Formats: sequence, C-alpha cells, structure tokens
Amino acid sequence: MNYVKEYNKRLQTGKIEACEEIKSIYKRLVKEMDDDSSPFWFSEEQGEYVIGFIEGFCKHYQGEHAGEYVRLELFQKAFIQALFGFLERDTNRRRFREYFFEVPRKHGKSFLSGCIAVYMMAADGEQGAEVYSAATKLDQAKIIYNVAKNIVDQNEDLRALIKSTREGLSFKMTRSIMKPLPNESKSLDGLNIHFAALDEIHEQKDRNMYDVLRQGMKARKQPLIGCITTSGFRREGLYDNLHDYASMVARGVIQDDRLLPIIYKLDEVDEWMDPTKWIKANPG
Repeated sequence: MNYVKEYNKRLQTGKIEACEEIKSIYKRLVKEMDDDSSPFWFSEEQGEYVIGFIEGFCKHYQGEHAGEYVRLELFQKAFIQALFGFLERDTNRRRFREYFFEVPRKHGKSFLSGCIAVYMMAADGEQGAEVYSAATKLDQAKIIYNVAKNIVDQNEDLRALIKSTREGLSFKMTRSIMKPLPNESKSLDGLNIHFAALDEIHEQKDRNMYDVLRQGMKARKQPLIGCITTSGFRREGLYDNLHDYASMVARGVIQDDRLLPIIYKLDEVDEWMDPTKWIKANPG
C-alpha cells in the first residue's frame, strides 16, 4: 500500500488537519512519484519492507502495550515509507540523507528512532555499520540506545543475532555496532557513521556534535542522520537553525532533495484555543 499517497489524500481533503509544512511536503512527495524526469523514484515495496521489519520484530516494553508488537499509525507509516522508499534512479541508493522530525512529547519519537536504529544496524545490508544515538549528555544519548536494546531483548530472533556488550550492541553477521554517543565523548573523531539519531536538538548549545556527525558520514554510500526534537526555547542555536531551514524546505522555499522535513505544529499561536486544531501539533 502507498501510505504516502493515502496520508496526503487525507491531508489535502481536510480529513486530517495539519500545518502548512506537513501538507506542503507530502503534496510535493506525491507529485515527485509520478515525475519520470526526476533523478529519484519511489519504491513502495522498499518503504513497506522497513515498516514490516518494525511491526514484525519490534515490541513495546513499557506501559499497557508492553510485550505487544508495534503497530504504526498512518502518519508514522507515511514518514517511514517516504524516508526509505525514495531511491536514486541511477544507483537505487536512498535519496534522503537526513530527516528532521519535530513533534510534541509523548508521540513515541524516541521509540521510533530506536526501531529505525535496530533496522539500520541489522537489516539494512550495510557491512560494518556504525549506528549511534547521540545527545548532549550520556543519559540522554542512552534513551534511544536503551529503546534499541530492549527491542532486541524482547525478540528471540534478534536476541540470537545481536549481542549486548559492555560497549554497546553488536551484530556479528555484518560486524555492525550501535553505541550511545554523548557530546563530551572523547571518541567523536574518526567516526564512520551509517546512521545517527541526534536526540532533543533543542538542548544543543552549539553545532559541534551535529557537524561532527555529518562529517562522519562521508565515507558511507547511503548514510542517514535523524534529528528528532520537540519545540525548543534556546534561541539562535542549533534548533533554530535546523528548524528554520527544515521549514523552508518543507514549504518549497529552499530545494534540498536530501532532507526530509517533518514538522508538526500549529500554524497560528491562537489555534491552541481551538481543540479541532490541536491535531496539527499532535498527529497521534
């Protein structure tokens, strides 16, 4: 099923309320699917493969749904299918090298990033993949890492293939690893990153870690960095820079074919008083 088209149809017809950035980016993605002159093409099956991995191997480990397999909502399926389904026409490598995902708390963004991290380490076919969950402090960096570790622990097949060591997770079949990476880490240099999830960027004081992660991706053929965050209050910092840039890409003001910007927010400040508009910032 083409979840991107289905989600876009509901957005454009008003069945699902969304902000300008969300409606704009999905409308453009659907248009690009039918553009034979584009350097990219859309593989519904490739995007659905990743969805199938998440729903077939990843279980909740907290709350009332603990022990149950993940069932992604439509907005999550559309995001995953777009992220992994758009490929370079010449090479069939992934189009997107970065995503910016902004949504309020309690929408499972860290859990979803943990699912993506397990996939990128164990099922993406990359030899010697280096996967990192990165943040300002070690405790924050461990949030996504611990999600991934708990997902592995709860699945017999994953547990048989992925080992938990003192340093992190290890997938021996491809000699791939996953580790938490705090900003104060002494091992920021020399990284060869296949996937990095940079958590809560609104807490980052500067661009140091973000730039180091970007630099560490250069040797990979189809690396991915994911910036996930809630709305931030730190002005003139990394959050403002990335949010403003992602917003302009989403609205079509700037063209950046390698960034997938997903921003859930209200369009106007006074919309917080209208409950029918709350879904704009709360897609789940």
